[in-house]
Amino acid sequence: MENKLRILVANDDGIDAPGLKALVKRLSIDHEVYVCAPDGERSSMSHAVTYWRLDNEAQKRNVEGAKEAWAVHGTPADCVFYGLSLFWKGKIDLVVSGINQGENLNADAAYSGTIGAAMEGLMLGVPSMAVSLCSFTAKDFEPAAIAAAKLLNAYMQDENRLSYVCSINVPAVSCEQIKGVRVTQFDHFKTYTNKSIDMIHQDGRILLHCQQDPPAYPREPKADGDRYAVEQGYISVTPIGKDAVHHDILAHMYSWNDFSL
Repeated sequence: MENKLRILVANDDGIDAPGLKALVKRLSIDHEVYVCAPDGERSSMSHAVTYWRLDNEAQKRNVEGAKEAWAVHGTPADCVFYGLSLFWKGKIDLVVSGINQGENLNADAAYSGTIGAAMEGLMLGVPSMAVSLCSFTAKDFEPAAIAAAKLLNAYMQDENRLSYVCSINVPAVSCEQIKGVRVTQFDHFKTYTNKSIDMIHQDGRILLHCQQDPPAYPREPKADGDRYAVEQGYISVTPIGKDAVHHDILAHMYSWNDFSL
């Protein structure tokens, strides 16, 4: 893409996360980058917002490569809202959320603050991408940053870009080991085993803590699914629409219109 874009970068791991720093550094080579991210860890916040409150403090920060950066005591979606509606109103061409530490495949999208931040951008009329590194321990975010920088060109040239979030999941391997890109759908959802632990305080309050086992997949992966693509060493690119209605089922439910109470 010849034109320099003005990109808002957000995330759910916090403004000091290495994934965000790697993304900003790479995108700033060819574009103007602005950052509005949580002041701390906000993983699994999904699309939660608190911007209607009066106590979301914001502080100006320095992030290498960014023209301007703000840390906000709020959710990932809050940060995108403030970035687009207040700090750089009318100036942003693209939102990029990430790079998330950990995969955001199939069921993860429902919980992900990374996806939620991108969806907030889309709902506010700005094309939005979400980028995730499929490892909770890997430290090399460079391949994911390079993937985002290259794929944003294809996304911004798509005339349908305002109808979906472009979700990118990058396998945790070197650039040389990545086999290519695969456009995917969601795979079979993971199953989570949660063990609830109740801890009773002396004053009678109950603190609830959930100990979670690693998720498992109940079935073999789909050949065109996001999980299979990443397992085979490909970058998974999934379009996530803002319309969550199941239209195939909708037609069968119209008979419900005849019900009366």
